[in-house]
This record gives sequence, structure tokens and C-alpha cells, in this order.
Amino acid sequence: MRKLLLGLFLLCFPLMVLASPVSKTLLDITLDADPTEATSSSLNIADWTNPTLYVTYDETETGNAIVLVMTLQVSMDGTSWVATSFFDLGGGPVTFQTSEEFSTDTNYIAWLETMNYPFVRVIVRGSTTDADDVIDLEIRLLGTK
Repeated sequence: MRKLLLGLFLLCFPLMVLASPVSKTLLDITLDADPTEATSSSLNIADWTNPTLYVTYDETETGNAIVLVMTLQVSMDGTSWVATSFFDLGGGPVTFQTSEEFSTDTNYIAWLETMNYPFVRVIVRGSTTDADDVIDLEIRLLGTK
């Protein structure tokens, strides 16, 4: 029995050690009069575990009430995209949603369900942004691989 447990440990231990944290920036942009929306480049997350979005949203309002809507898309080949859902805590129990709306400065965390799609991208759309009503936005994807 000891030999079996030792063998399993020696087999599994290198796999645990090889997993390392990963952090990739999907978007780092300012939305104002132009552009008012953006689509991130695609990121292959096929070998990632626990992909988590970390959003830093900072707005400067001088007259308009600014709103940003974030959605996620996934793809099998990096060219044909479909909308996907994600989880967040949202001030209550875990919720499963297709978009998130931001209207005040915040840091936001969401995570993706386990999926069979290797590519992911983020789409953001700002409303009522202009030259002096702007959104500074950074979206990072964190995980292990």
C-alpha cells in the first residue's frame, strides 16, 4: 500500500509543481468620443485552469452619465465567435450572466465556467462618452497553466 501511495505521489507531484500563474492583458484602453467601443484580441486559454477576469474601471464624468457594458465571446477557431456567460459575486450569491454594466469606479472580478472553447475575447461599449466624459479601462485575464 505504501508503495502504491508513494508511486501516486511521485506521479502527481510534478504535475502540481508545473502549474504556474498566468496574467494577460486583454484590453487597456481609454474610451471617449472615439473610440466608444472596443474588442480585445483573442486569447487561447485551452490549457488554462480557473480563467478569471479582473477589470479596473475608472471614469471621468463632467456632464454625461457614463455607462460601460462588457460582454464575453468564445470561439473554437478564433474566427467564428459566440456570446458566452460568466460568473460573478455581484453583491449576493454567485450569479451566471451574459454581460456586466459599470457606471462607477470599481474593480470587478468574474470567472468563466469550464468550457470546451479554446479562444476568448472581451467586447466593451461605452455610452455617452465624449471628449471630457471618458472611461479608462483595463481588463486582465488571470489563471494557471
